[in-house]
Amino acid sequence: MRTPILAAVLGGLGLAAGGGYYGLEIYPEQQFRAALDQSIARLPPGVTVTYATAHYSVLSHLATVTGIRLHAARADAAPQPVDAVIDSMEVSNPNLSFSQTWANAQANPSSWGDDTALPIADTIVITGVSIHAATMDMTQASFTVDKARLYPRALLHEGMPTFAAFQAAAIPKSQPPTLADLQPLLRLEAAGMLGIGYDNYDAEGLSLSVNTPDVDLTYEVRKMAGTGFDRGIMRGATIEGLTTKSSQFGAFTLDRMVMGAFDIRDPATRLINGETLSVSMLDGIKIGRVDYDGITAQAPGKPAMHAGGMSIGPMAFAQGVPVSAAIAFRDFRIEASQLPDARSQDGFSKLGLEHATISFALAYDWDVAGKRARIHDTNLKVDELGTLSLSADLTNLGANTNVLSLAQARLAHARLRLEDASLADRLLRLGAAMAGIDVEAFRQQITALMQQPDAGPELSAAQLAIGTFITEPHTLTVELAPPAPVPVMLLAGAAGSPARVAAMLGLKVTANAP
Repeated sequence: MRTPILAAVLGGLGLAAGGGYYGLEIYPEQQFRAALDQSIARLPPGVTVTYATAHYSVLSHLATVTGIRLHAARADAAPQPVDAVIDSMEVSNPNLSFSQTWANAQANPSSWGDDTALPIADTIVITGVSIHAATMDMTQASFTVDKARLYPRALLHEGMPTFAAFQAAAIPKSQPPTLADLQPLLRLEAAGMLGIGYDNYDAEGLSLSVNTPDVDLTYEVRKMAGTGFDRGIMRGATIEGLTTKSSQFGAFTLDRMVMGAFDIRDPATRLINGETLSVSMLDGIKIGRVDYDGITAQAPGKPAMHAGGMSIGPMAFAQGVPVSAAIAFRDFRIEASQLPDARSQDGFSKLGLEHATISFALAYDWDVAGKRARIHDTNLKVDELGTLSLSADLTNLGANTNVLSLAQARLAHARLRLEDASLADRLLRLGAAMAGIDVEAFRQQITALMQQPDAGPELSAAQLAIGTFITEPHTLTVELAPPAPVPVMLLAGAAGSPARVAAMLGLKVTANAP
């Protein structure tokens, strides 16, 4: 009796194990393949996709597809086919109902809210990507994205331009495009920006080559990464090891780029809602600082030029104008032999320069409603010569930035400071050589010119400070602090009555002050 009972128990366990294996492995894998095949069947005409293997484990929630091949071609006289291969794609916790949910969204897009997401997977890892087209080849070693998701409401927004309209807008024309011409392109781009989201992405080993009758270009990036992109808002991104080469444009390398946060959600929303393009659509855009480090550029047939780096931003817009912005570049080295004309090279030679290392920065904030602007953190530095710094406050500067409105602007305060490295001595030597006299004699002549009588108290004090600086050049500071804001155009006519204008501007010049 015991033997049949034991056999029955073992048989029951075997059936349970087999059923469990079928329920945990075979059936979910079949369901995954069915969903995958269903998605492939819904691809547009002219697009075909095949794969070698497809596996899904319910225990690990991991789907793996290998040997993916895509072929796409337009059904017209010039098909221009595109072929792509993906060696492997691993998907952690895929949304197995994605295909059906997307089909339901296509049937009723208005049922989705603007911020309602359609999850794709927790993590997607793609390796061994290659794409070939008539004029382009691309490879990507690996690509990883976390928490990828779509927002169907944006991607399926009613009234979006057709693909034919997009193609027509993308074709180059003999005349510059109007805002109306750009509307289909920008609207589709806005839908793309509002229609996707992810927590993080990492990409390595990108290589792209373009070969047309007009352009041959190779483009490579060692690594790219991004964080927190969601409906037109991103926390940040980086690019490392970028190089480009072209016989038409030369070569360019960039060691690293770091992009700060940006926000274009509001303008993109207005675009997909069909609002007519205008400068007011810029309102709400916020662009964080973007830093570029280790730049080398070489034009065809020219020596390479190097820069330590540059930055753009932060930048913000209001009332259709950029109300705050900053730009800077540092350690841009120019050799005398790289200058484009003999006159510039002669200028370097007369100053005794073989090269110049230049840095520049400009930043401002603009209160459009209050008609006030502030220039700050602005300077020009030539390591071999010195640094010139500027700050200024302007009033009566409204949003209408034409020539007339600029002419109506008023200066409330300004400060210009020179920190000398060798500029003064180089100019004195140059002036002495041109006058045919000793440098010290020329210095005394210039100092004497700075002691003109009856110049008024402000100019007299300024002449004395300039004379002190020429005698012993370290720093020279010019400050304008008028009792009341004065028209900027007044500065252009300052030569007519310098003493009166100096008093009106509150001129103060100091030499060698900390």
